[in-house]
Amino acid sequence: MRWFWLVPVALLAACGSKPTGLVKFSGFAPIRPQDTDSRTAIPYCGACGTKVDLGASKCKNAKCLEPLAWAESWGCGFCGASGECRPCRLLDQRDFQCSNCRGKGVLTYEGRSPKCPQCDGTGKCPMCKGTGKCDQCGGNRKMTRDQVAKLLKDRETKKDKDETQP
Repeated sequence: MRWFWLVPVALLAACGSKPTGLVKFSGFAPIRPQDTDSRTAIPYCGACGTKVDLGASKCKNAKCLEPLAWAESWGCGFCGASGECRPCRLLDQRDFQCSNCRGKGVLTYEGRSPKCPQCDGTGKCPMCKGTGKCDQCGGNRKMTRDQVAKLLKDRETKKDKDETQP
């Protein structure tokens, strides 16, 4: 019974299927406004593990050079393919309220009530804006190739902006 997983692998190898271009999702969603958004996607060759450009037709590793086939979508790695807002789930915010002000929009401190800095006074989770859905996949549980390309472009733009600032 344990060897049944070998059958699909053997069939794929016998058919000469191409190695697939894969995407690894990494980083964490910011929970507070001062936290940086470190989420990114890393496209790589499934045969050798070399980082490649999304949509590349061939692996750029001189030892590999295998043709790559890309899927149209991948399970969202930021919500664990659940479609739920990960900060709300981790902080046990069932009603998707701000974890800092508990949905009130203000903080009472030393007799004053300033606007909550985390949710900017809305009382809603700053990541999902109170919807309870993952802000990357929109609750669809999958990220399309276009969404991954946009994420990569946004991260490159942010990285370039950070490098130019003193």
